[in-house]
Formats: sequence, structure tokens, C-alpha cells
Amino acid sequence: VLVSHADGVGTTTANAGSRAPVLSFDGRFIAYSSTATNLGFGIADTNNDFDVWLFDGNTGANSLVSRSQSNLVQTGNAGSVATAISGDGAFIALYSRAGNLAQDFDLNGDDDAFVHHVPSRSNKLMSRRAGGGQMPPFDGGSLTALMSADAGTLVLVSDSEELVSDINDGNAVDDLFLA
Repeated sequence: VLVSHADGVGTTTANAGSRAPVLSFDGRFIAYSSTATNLGFGIADTNNDFDVWLFDGNTGANSLVSRSQSNLVQTGNAGSVATAISGDGAFIALYSRAGNLAQDFDLNGDDDAFVHHVPSRSNKLMSRRAGGGQMPPFDGGSLTALMSADAGTLVLVSDSEELVSDINDGNAVDDLFLA
């Protein structure tokens, strides 16, 4: 079965490459990253970068995960990479430089970690500044490295010093954080 296929044509490859697949426990769902622009019907892909897609093995369809929060058929305004999927396929962990994936707009211009909730088609910013509410950190990027099968725990890789309060982070390199 061809996963990264042109929309509506399961036997025709997409018009660009795909990579970084992650698989749900039962194999029904596959999240992956692609630079293809023909994976979904009516999707406006203007970022010229990787986007995250979800393949449903029962329907054979691909749906856009890294989409603009304000426009269901528009990709994020920068690249995104899938890193994990929950066991049941309901949650997808990703990181992105896009500033328009979640309602809490990302203005730091760096990679940030998100979780996509498949049933609601919404993205949640996970790399938040400690004490800053919905704000991402201003001093560094964050990548989602791992997610537990129940999506209850994320491991973030970040060089930010603002994710946790009251730590002495003077090493100026990536550290691991639970979210």
C-alpha cells in the first residue's frame, strides 16, 4: 500500500519526497513528513518545506496535521516534522518553526514542540515558557523527541533556559525536559 500517494489516486506517488514515518500500535495510522504538494485535496501548500501528514489505513486518505489554526486547508507558514504518534493514533507529536499552528501564536522564530489532537484537528503548543502561560520561550528552540503510548508524557529536547523555573542552566546546549 502506497502511503504517500497523490490525493485520490492510491497508485500514484506524490510529487515530492516523504520521510520520518511513525506508526500507531495497530498500524492503522501513520504520521509522516513530506514536501509533496499533492497529498490532500484543496490544500494550499505555500511554505516550500516539510509538512506533517496523517495516513489512515482504513480509508487510504491523507490529512494535513501541520495546518494553520485559522485556515483548515492552509499549511503552516514554515516547516514541520512528525516525531511520535500515540498508540491509538489520536495524538501526534511534532516540532515546527511555523508561527500559526496553534491559537497561542508562536513568535520566537525557532522550532517549538506541538501535539496534534486528531479528532479535533487542533494543535497545542507544548514548549511553553515557565510562568508565561501560552507563550513559547524566547531564548531557544524545542524539539519533541518522544511521546508515551497514551500521549500523557512528552520528552522535549531544548536549548531554552525558559522551559522550567528555578533551574541553573548555564551549559548553553540541549537539555531534556518532560512535558
